[in-house]
Amino acid sequence: MDDYGSQHPQREPMPVDDAGIMSYGDWIKTLLILLIPCVGIVFHFIWAFSPGNVNRRNYCRASLIVSAIFIVLTIALYAFSGMLFVWEDLARELQQY
Repeated sequence: MDDYGSQHPQREPMPVDDAGIMSYGDWIKTLLILLIPCVGIVFHFIWAFSPGNVNRRNYCRASLIVSAIFIVLTIALYAFSGMLFVWEDLARELQQY
């Protein structure tokens, strides 16, 4: 209680990051969970942005970054190849005139 007679709610302590070394078994469990199609994507985000083992968190963050880079490159490649077909058709039509 403070000077005015009101009580403040007790706060739960913040979880502490676990910097311990992950064993082979922990890594195998992690990789098996990440291989499950929809569950793996959800767990990538959960483990990347929540407190927990630092090694697992860094792995998931790096994996998400690499996946994002590949998605952007794939979209750019499809857009570029689509533009090549459009330019090729446009060049053919201009040659007819």
